[in-house]
Amino acid sequence: VQQPAIDPALDPLSQARLLAQRAHQHVEGTTARMEESYAPSAAAPAPTYAPPRALPRSPGEAARSQTFAASVQDTAMQAFEPQAVPTASAAASTVDDALRRDLGMAPRPVAPAQRSGNDIADALDAAVDMIDLKAMAALRNAMHASRRLEEQASTAALDAEVDLDLARITEHLSRVGVDDDVVEALVDTAVRHRRPFGGEQDIDALMREMVEETVDVRTGFPRLGRAYRAALVGASSSGKTTTVAKLAHGYRAAGLQVGIVSIVSNDPGAALAADNRFKGLDVDVQYAATPDQALHAAETLSAHDLILVDTPGSAYLDAGTFAQVEACLAALGVDDVHVVLPLATSSREARALVDAFRPLGANRMIVSRIDESRYIGQLLNFGFRLGLPMTFLSDGPRTNSDLRAASARDVANRILPA
Repeated sequence: VQQPAIDPALDPLSQARLLAQRAHQHVEGTTARMEESYAPSAAAPAPTYAPPRALPRSPGEAARSQTFAASVQDTAMQAFEPQAVPTASAAASTVDDALRRDLGMAPRPVAPAQRSGNDIADALDAAVDMIDLKAMAALRNAMHASRRLEEQASTAALDAEVDLDLARITEHLSRVGVDDDVVEALVDTAVRHRRPFGGEQDIDALMREMVEETVDVRTGFPRLGRAYRAALVGASSSGKTTTVAKLAHGYRAAGLQVGIVSIVSNDPGAALAADNRFKGLDVDVQYAATPDQALHAAETLSAHDLILVDTPGSAYLDAGTFAQVEACLAALGVDDVHVVLPLATSSREARALVDAFRPLGANRMIVSRIDESRYIGQLLNFGFRLGLPMTFLSDGPRTNSDLRAASARDVANRILPA
C-alpha cells in the first residue's frame, strides 16, 4: 500500500522534528559557552599548604595526649570565594530568545519584580509559560496517528499477501481431493489459533504442519512375549489379501517368524483360492472356517512372532459371514483390527465401513490402492473424519514392494509438496 506524499511544510511530524533539532542546537551552543566561562584560568597559582604544628597545651595535658592542628599558609594560599558566572545572564537570554524564536513569539523581557535571582530559571520559566500546550498535544496526536496509519498499512499489506497464499493453497487442496469443510477447518486453525502466536511464519509451512498434525499414524507393534495377532478386514476387492501378503513378506525379510491364518467359508474351493495368493511366501499358512479351527490355527502358530489374519470381503455386507468372522476373531484373540480402505473410497463409504467393523474391534487403518486414484487428498479426509491411526500405505499389486509404513510427514508432503 503506497501512502501519498506529504508536503514537509504541512506535515506536523516534520515540523516537530525540525523544532526539536533547532532546540537541541541552541541548547548545545549555550552549554558550550557556559562551560567556557567555568574553565579555570591558566595563570592562577596553585595553592600550597603549611605542615602541621602543635597546639598550646598545659603541662598536665602533655602526659595524656598530643594534639596537632593544620593551617594554610596565608602568604602562598589564594583565597577561594564562589564566583558568579559572568555570562549566565547572556546564556539565559540566549536560551530564552532561541525558544521564543522557534515558537514564533516576540521577545518578552522579564520585569525585575518577577525575577527570582536565577537568570537561567527565570528565562526558562518565561519560555515555558509561553508554550502552546494545545499545539504540542495536536502535534503529538498527529504523530501517533501517522504511526498507526503506517502500522495499519504494513498489516494490510501482510494480510493481503497471506490471503493470496491461502487462496493458492486452498485451491491446490481442493484440486487434490481434500473436502471443502476439511480445508476450512485447517485454515481456520492455522490463521486464528497458530499464526498470531508463532511470529511471521511461512503460510505454506504452517499449512503443511496442520496437515501433518491432522493425520494420525501408528507404526509397529509391542513385544508381548507371544505372537502378536493382527487381523485385516474390509470390503471385497479392497486389497486385504494382497496387503496381508505384503506385510508377511516385509516382516519375514526383517527376520520375524510370520504365520497367516486365512478365515474362509465352508466352500472347499475358498481355501484353494486363498492359497494361491500366498504362494511363494516363506511363511506358514493355516485356514479356518469355524472358531475351533481358528483356535487350532492359533495354537499351531503360537511360537511365531507375528500372526496375520485375512478375512473375507463379504463380511462387510453379509450378516452370516460377519458373524462367522466375529466368532473366529474372538477365538484367535486378535490384538488389533486394521480396516483396509482403498484411496478411491468416498468419505461417506469409508465412514460406513469403519462403523460396520467397529464391533470386531477395528482400531487401525491401512490405505490401499493409492496408485488407482488421482486424489491423494483423500488421505487427509480419512485422517480428519475416521479417528483411526494409519499404519500402512499400499501401492500396486506386487507382494515384494509397494508397501510403506505410514508417516504423517510423508502424507503431508504428498498432499502439499514443498
